[in-house]
Amino acid sequence: MSNQTHDVAILNEKVYAQLFLTPSSDPWLGLAPSDAYSAIDNDGLR
Repeated sequence: MSNQTHDVAILNEKVYAQLFLTPSSDPWLGLAPSDAYSAIDNDGLR
């Protein structure tokens, strides 16, 4: 049985989700809607 993938997008998603614990669904990656309320000054951006 092989644990290889030839799809880089699938590999990247798995690495970020499981190794870095930052899945693409994480709203703090800058992918949150512009109308989201964070209660942080300047929405946490510099």
